[in-house]
Amino acid sequence: VQIVSSTGKHTFSLNHRALMKILLTKELKNVHVVLISVAGAFRGGKSFLLNFILHYLITNEIATSCSDTSDGFAWSVGSNRHTTGIWLWNKPIMYKLSNGQQIAILLMDTQGVFDSKSIIKECATIFALSTLLSSVQIYNLPGNIQDDDLQFLQVFTEYGRLALKETNQTPFQTLHILVRDWSYPYEYAYGKDGGQKLLEDCMKVNRNLAEEKKQLRIHLQSCYEKITCFLLPHPGFKVATDPKFRGELSDIEPEFVNYVQELLKYLIDEENLTPKKVNGRLITCRDLFHYFKVFMDIYADDQIPSPKTIFLATAEANHISAVMTARDYYNKEIEKICGPTRSYVSPDALLKEHRRIVESAIQCYKKIPKIGEQELGHSYLNNLKDQLQKELKMIMKRNEVKGRRLLTSFQPMTILFIIIFVIIAVQATGIIRLLLHHIFSSESLLIIIFVLVLVFVLKSSG
Repeated sequence: VQIVSSTGKHTFSLNHRALMKILLTKELKNVHVVLISVAGAFRGGKSFLLNFILHYLITNEIATSCSDTSDGFAWSVGSNRHTTGIWLWNKPIMYKLSNGQQIAILLMDTQGVFDSKSIIKECATIFALSTLLSSVQIYNLPGNIQDDDLQFLQVFTEYGRLALKETNQTPFQTLHILVRDWSYPYEYAYGKDGGQKLLEDCMKVNRNLAEEKKQLRIHLQSCYEKITCFLLPHPGFKVATDPKFRGELSDIEPEFVNYVQELLKYLIDEENLTPKKVNGRLITCRDLFHYFKVFMDIYADDQIPSPKTIFLATAEANHISAVMTARDYYNKEIEKICGPTRSYVSPDALLKEHRRIVESAIQCYKKIPKIGEQELGHSYLNNLKDQLQKELKMIMKRNEVKGRRLLTSFQPMTILFIIIFVIIAVQATGIIRLLLHHIFSSESLLIIIFVLVLVFVLKSSG
């Protein structure tokens, strides 16, 4: 489903409703998430590759026929771009880790960059969203690793330097550089091993390099927890030149298929399924929803945001996530005191419990690692306190309703007790008993008692 679409004015808009349906379901919103995104030049086979990944995740098998990959991300042959904006597979794949933890895996397809219809701002926006939101980014490159390809990551190394300076945490997680149509297997062999050797040579810092290129390589390596490279051979000229090609593996070179199988096993290995973290803290699907919103907001303007702006946006989403976690803690604890299944609590006792839980919720908020604490910490802490105060008002109202219901239910019972008390008192008082004996017969007294009890029963049932 498309979650980021072009407005037609070289800007993009977020489909909030579609994103909510994917990330904010009851089953998924509190689950940790792995976001695998493929980004790179247009007409590079990104969507086609994602379908192989999708099939492998669902079936744990390699796709073996055209039908195996047809139900997935849309793709086409030809020279014109096909994917626009950003698309997510609408059903997160649940994956059980060896430690028993369940994670949700999301696949994200992005509009190709550097096509003739897009301006630099559009390319930067799509690539930035892919980089900032993913935990595993596949950088799809044609032919070789060029300096221009590394230069495109420059703005993120600047952002990374800001994040490292404040938090001492690596801002990005996994970058897989996937070189397509590799033509020099006699220098660097196809696959992971050859790719790693090529990457090491490309990332070497020596005195012959210009200072700008040295700094780019140094900062790029410091900004990612892991950078790998994989070399894929050409899929065959029928794939590239036949307008009727529909994905049949019989039309693809066997060597390409074999290395795609190797690539999939490597990508979907548990060690490489990196759950999304921000400032060292694992985030949930609900957190990811808010990061989408915040990053989309800063890229909605005509200008490309500065690294500092990106940093502050990350900090904002980070604090929003911390506030929600603390609020969830408060709601969970206060429900134990006066939730829907609990009985009425006196206002003083409820207020005392509220204050105790608020203090714990504030400590929960403070313990969560956050960036931009100096700029945003105070305002978001006050925001949390305001939210919890509003929660208290609603809880007090619900508690008052419970109290009124309790009082109403006690009224008939009180009447009955009064009746019984009067009868006992009457029976115990000889003079009144004698008087009643002259006025009423025993049968009349029983009838009166019966009527009073009947009134009580009717009022209780009503």
